Amino acid sequence: MSRTKTLNMARQNSYLLFLVVVCSWDVLNGDILELESVGPSVITLAANKTLQAWTKGSFNGLSFIKIQFHSQFSNVSLSSDSTFSYSTTKSGSSVGMIQVLKLHQQNVTWYIRVEGTENVTAIYYLEYYFPDDPLPGGCNQVFNLEVDPSIVLLSKLKRTDVWFQWASLAVPIGQDPINCELQKVRDSLTYDVYTYFLSARDQSLEEFIHATKKMLTTNDIIKYGTKVTSVSDGPNSKSLVAITSEPNQGVVYAVIVTRKDTGRQAAYVTTVTYSCDHKQGECSSQLTAVEIIVPIILGFCGLFLMALGHNYFKTTQCFFGYIFTSLLLYIVISTDPDQDETVKLAVSLSLGVVGGLLWLLFWWYYQFPTLSVFLVGLCAGYLMSSVLFFTPFGNIVWWMTEMNYSLAFLCGILIYTVALLAYYRLLCITSCSLVGSFQFLMTFGIPLRSSFRSIFLNSIYHQTMADYLDVTVIFPCNTQDIVLFTFWPVLVVVSIFWQFYRERPRERYISIRPILPVADDDVEQDNSGDSLSSQNETARLLTSRQHGYGAVPRRSRRSNNNLVT
Repeated sequence: MSRTKTLNMARQNSYLLFLVVVCSWDVLNGDILELESVGPSVITLAANKTLQAWTKGSFNGLSFIKIQFHSQFSNVSLSSDSTFSYSTTKSGSSVGMIQVLKLHQQNVTWYIRVEGTENVTAIYYLEYYFPDDPLPGGCNQVFNLEVDPSIVLLSKLKRTDVWFQWASLAVPIGQDPINCELQKVRDSLTYDVYTYFLSARDQSLEEFIHATKKMLTTNDIIKYGTKVTSVSDGPNSKSLVAITSEPNQGVVYAVIVTRKDTGRQAAYVTTVTYSCDHKQGECSSQLTAVEIIVPIILGFCGLFLMALGHNYFKTTQCFFGYIFTSLLLYIVISTDPDQDETVKLAVSLSLGVVGGLLWLLFWWYYQFPTLSVFLVGLCAGYLMSSVLFFTPFGNIVWWMTEMNYSLAFLCGILIYTVALLAYYRLLCITSCSLVGSFQFLMTFGIPLRSSFRSIFLNSIYHQTMADYLDVTVIFPCNTQDIVLFTFWPVLVVVSIFWQFYRERPRERYISIRPILPVADDDVEQDNSGDSLSSQNETARLLTSRQHGYGAVPRRSRRSNNNLVT
């Protein structure tokens, strides 16, 4: 009897062991996955297999459950139906959905499969919500799911549109959903858009997982993310926010909806993008030939302007004439959207040489001190205005029209130039220091793909792209960016002091070109006091053309005909 009992127990233990092995084999092969709300988890999804993920338990007091999966580049499909029908399926690298709970429901099941032939490492996160929470995507009218918490990214050149659907109010299990047309639903919800930038030029899987985990829960999004803007559901409001973007720069986008009456918050499904097509090989972090050659040229030009810009005044005039002409021509040519980028750059840079030489000839002939430094000041003023509109000041809604932005930007250019125009040498030295130090730091900013270069590029995009005016300007601020932004004012101050120090022993330049020439020789008079000019009427009375700003004139014969300061 005891022997039979022992055999039965052994058979039962063997059967239990077999079940454990089978279940473990199913989990490892991606067939079954039991989900728990214990925080973000990393799993490997097997190719050519459908993973059945489910959660069970008592859902009393809850309202809905949200699940989301994230892979770096590969697409996965998430569905609440094993047939993966269109109305129940989301596909992409960042997918998620909400399951509104029903009465007496004991479990929830989802199905996940990889859209490819290789295994995919993914992050999943399961989250429970209550009746006093907002319901992300509950008022969906466009996306394919009935309740769709997805964030759709519409990537364009240098901008990304973050698109989501309006939320609703959660209700207890068994109650009918609230009508989205009610005004109280719209008035009680606000939306905040957040971003988190991955490390520059780092497209590793570890960095992707690290960044994504920081932007899944509402508390982490607020803690680690950067708030871009807030949106409310109004008559003229759109659930779409345009944000600046750069290819190869990883960005995590998140939207938090807040319910005013309860103070509760819920997050939409987080979305990650690199603003490039990895399958087409566009996400390379390797430097191009342009990113190597251009910084070297800018470095030498910047050093020259910082150290010797004012001293070699003629060269500086030609250089700033080249900058002004090239920039102006590029902006004008870009009004034709069909022009190729290579053609625009080639034409503007080539004709810029002509513009620089013409400006040098203009200065050589007229030598007006005001005009000599005015163009130099305009170029530096453009840079200063670019800095101003690179700050949150540039995101004011007033600047989202072409007229307002153009006038405000032009005022920024002129304020700097006109304020220093009466002090010719100060304006010239300061402008050379500003532009020169910026060009020198671009030697490091371009290869590092730092946000420092975006100070200038942001202005160019605003002036050459028709759909860039309504973009919210935001760029990453990594350690390398902080270093470059800090060194710029330091280099400007050092350059100003250095150039003033070099100019100390030199003669001051003439600051005012006289309207009428000055007599070259003294007028001789006889003993009676009568002028002897009648005796020499054919003699030349007027001196040759006075030297202008930037040249040292010859001394006059009389001691009181010294240089004017």
